Amino acid sequence: MIDKKSSNAFWEIKAFAILTVFYAHLVWTGMPDAGHTIYESIGCIGVPLFMLMAGFFDAKSRSSLADKIKRLFVPLLIWGTVTFCLRLLIDPMSDSSVLSVEYLKWVYGCGTWYYFIAVLFWCQVLVRFINEWVLVLFGVISMILTSMDLIPYNEILTPYNNPFNLILYFLIGRAYRLRKGDEIVVPAKLVWGLLLLIMAFLAIFKIPQYWNLLTPVFTVALFGVLWYLFYRGTHHNAVVKVGKMSLVLYLCHMQIAQALATRICSLLGGAILGNIVKVPVAFFFVVGLVYLWEFLLIWTKQKKLLGWLGYR
Repeated sequence: MIDKKSSNAFWEIKAFAILTVFYAHLVWTGMPDAGHTIYESIGCIGVPLFMLMAGFFDAKSRSSLADKIKRLFVPLLIWGTVTFCLRLLIDPMSDSSVLSVEYLKWVYGCGTWYYFIAVLFWCQVLVRFINEWVLVLFGVISMILTSMDLIPYNEILTPYNNPFNLILYFLIGRAYRLRKGDEIVVPAKLVWGLLLLIMAFLAIFKIPQYWNLLTPVFTVALFGVLWYLFYRGTHHNAVVKVGKMSLVLYLCHMQIAQALATRICSLLGGAILGNIVKVPVAFFFVVGLVYLWEFLLIWTKQKKLLGWLGYR
């Protein structure tokens, strides 16, 4: 049983991870430089962290696959429909005959940011029917072949919605809980070693690409440092709340954040200043909206709708 202090630490790490997802989706504008490398590196750490934590919680989950489908795909279908309609308003399709196909591609994550939901679900399914060491082998092979551009990806199967490219992160989190239990202990002496490992990785690879075989090691080290900081530090209810809203933030943020980021860059003119400011401003603006929507739903006593939308 996970105690409240540990639970809060997980939520706070999720809050940090969803912030980094905004860096991934609000791409750097202007010429690539050192700032661009740092910006892109931040954007690449959110999904692996989420997968690692998802594997940890899946290890002792008693939810049926039907419950998992409901919990993941009902919010996805609601928000996916809303964002797809917004997409059509912004960029209408000339060929309405492929509308249903494009909608399915949109919500499944074929070329959109929604790929994480499908990948997470397939990881949850695979670990129930295939030996974990076989999955490790498949994951390693898939990541190697992807990094070498040897898998014939297309608009349906992309490197991002290939579950074997992310399953190692899921398996690591799951294996830890099955073997070590609910308690996570990160000694202070170990933190310094983890920090050195993180810095060495970034010095060599610059950006933690998902299918780099050493990125899972980097992700574990980063999680260890974050756990040490958040678990031992003072828990802030506002940060915990953001973590609890992370699924809704993920599902609804893209077009709102992009529109706001574009306006910020336009107003500030300079690319560097715009890149520095746009993510924090867009993030807190979307957080405010999501919190306001929750308040209105609670006020109007729409508790069932809260769950359907992905609120926790």
